[in-house]
Amino acid sequence: MFDLKGKMHEVEEAKAAFLLVRAAIEEWNQANGVRMADLDAAVDILWATMHGLVTLTMAQLVYGGSNRARGLLAQAVSDLLTAWKMQSPS
Repeated sequence: MFDLKGKMHEVEEAKAAFLLVRAAIEEWNQANGVRMADLDAAVDILWATMHGLVTLTMAQLVYGGSNRARGLLAQAVSDLLTAWKMQSPS
């Protein structure tokens, strides 16, 4: 991923973050009896959602600032988890 100055972060950092998020989603899947068809796609969707909100907040483009952005992020994650649970073929 890039920071606001256009500098790309190290690939190893991105891989480690991807694996951490993947493990968290796998753990959530097991705890909720969810089977995802494409776990890696779920990680990318969650990561992109989080990254977008954080980037917009850092650029001061979220109305209400960081407090509102935290709420939006919590709502986005909650909505994604709910949707994934409802779509699960379990």
